[in-house]
Amino acid sequence: MSLGPSGKGSVEGRKEESADRPPAGPSGLSLAMRLSTEMVVATLIGVGIGQWLDGWLHTGPWATVIFFFFGVAAGFRNLYRIASS
Repeated sequence: MSLGPSGKGSVEGRKEESADRPPAGPSGLSLAMRLSTEMVVATLIGVGIGQWLDGWLHTGPWATVIFFFFGVAAGFRNLYRIASS
């Protein structure tokens, strides 16, 4: 077993060295994937609710269009909440 800079085993030495650094946040790729997923899922849920309402109420495409925009708005709201935290 090799000794670290503190004279302890190498594993303990690495743990002490990393204690000075703040915890790492999410990587750029994982944040981009989360943001895109949030936007797509919110939009799809809005369109799905609109399709269901159109079938139930026989309103043509109007509920789908309205709930598409609700879904997009919810997606942007989620993006804002994630980006501001």
